[in-house]
Amino acid sequence: MIWTLYAGWRLLSVPTEWWRWRDDAVITLSHARGWVDFGVPSVSSAGERVEGYSAPLQMFFASGFYRLGGSGWAGFLDVQVALGLAMFGCLVACLLRLVFPQVGEAALVAGSTVVAVVGLSTWAALGWFASGMENSLTVPLLLATMVTLIGVLTVEGHRGYAFGLLVGLAGISRTEFAVLLVPVLSIAVVALWREHRHVALRSVGIAASIWGAAYLWRWVTFRTLIPNSALIQDRTDLALGSAVVLVVVSAAIVVVALVWRVDRWRMIAATGLGVAAALIGLLAARSASGWGIAGLPTMITIGLAGAIIVAAITAASGAGRREAW
Repeated sequence: MIWTLYAGWRLLSVPTEWWRWRDDAVITLSHARGWVDFGVPSVSSAGERVEGYSAPLQMFFASGFYRLGGSGWAGFLDVQVALGLAMFGCLVACLLRLVFPQVGEAALVAGSTVVAVVGLSTWAALGWFASGMENSLTVPLLLATMVTLIGVLTVEGHRGYAFGLLVGLAGISRTEFAVLLVPVLSIAVVALWREHRHVALRSVGIAASIWGAAYLWRWVTFRTLIPNSALIQDRTDLALGSAVVLVVVSAAIVVVALVWRVDRWRMIAATGLGVAAALIGLLAARSASGWGIAGLPTMITIGLAGAIIVAAITAASGAGRREAW
């Protein structure tokens, strides 16, 4: 409620044309409509199959909406943003509860309010979230992935269904996120393998099945596993290079986690490598050559956020136990 009210107040204080129904939000829905009407993801039956597919999950949701008789984009995007904001606030509260289990309800509300004010005060965050693009799906899914990752590693009896499903969906919320989430799966598998191997295998199986289905659809539709937009922008080498680097670093995560002796430091080292892998991929994505450092301050901010997340999970879980993961 706090998040929705604060975001609504912020958004209504500026002209709606600044943020409502912007850019790729409408393009993605247009291609979803073309897929439903003409069988190809394009804006007309005669148009080339230019992929409006940077956000597969949003495109699939929109296609379902149109197949059920929906029309236009205004209602769909407004509902998506409103639900995304509500889930955003709910999941932040869940994370705060996990990190600070002894804190009372009043302190939890105060903490959620502080996070809402800080997190939604920058237009770069709130404007993109409210644009109707995939941000209002991606951000809640990534937060939910964090919540269920902590759950699957610390709660006895957790079977891994929710974690696998949410990692899978987050991985197709944007085309490249499946690769970026490989380190997360690597950490979970190593942490669970000895005592809860079936949970590890189930989580990976569910996530990989979702990713595999999305990539199979792309192959059937475009006869390529590389996003069609990457081919148009001549960024094919970039996409492949980032994937290779992230897979190599994910392998390093497994090696470090297996040889480290202290649970707390093993968790920090392994997760740090995962954050580094994500930073490498993001840095590559910001440069036409694939390896530049354009936008480095943004990357540093992301890295610090990752470090804070690691510290918070460590504090919540405690050291010296398997749950420290």
